[in-house]
Amino acid sequence: MKSLLIVDDEVEIANSLKEYLSEKGFNVHTCNAADEAYKFYQEKNPDLILSDIKMPGRSGLELFSQCAKSSPTQVPKVPFVLMTSYTDII
Repeated sequence: MKSLLIVDDEVEIANSLKEYLSEKGFNVHTCNAADEAYKFYQEKNPDLILSDIKMPGRSGLELFSQCAKSSPTQVPKVPFVLMTSYTDII
């Protein structure tokens, strides 16, 4: 079974994604902050990370960068999908 990590500060969004993807057969874990997600990434090595880009504290882009820096190839050891529902365009 593939394991997914969903990172989103909006609990409702994370839970909706978790419910949908769990029904599709994935083992889904959620984190509501980048620090918690990075710890999970290091300890559990999920098969895929779905992360919100815009979050309080560290962003999804910063989480991606931190995961990349921890790898000898400077690329996260798992696929990473960045997403957002933020619609305020400059």
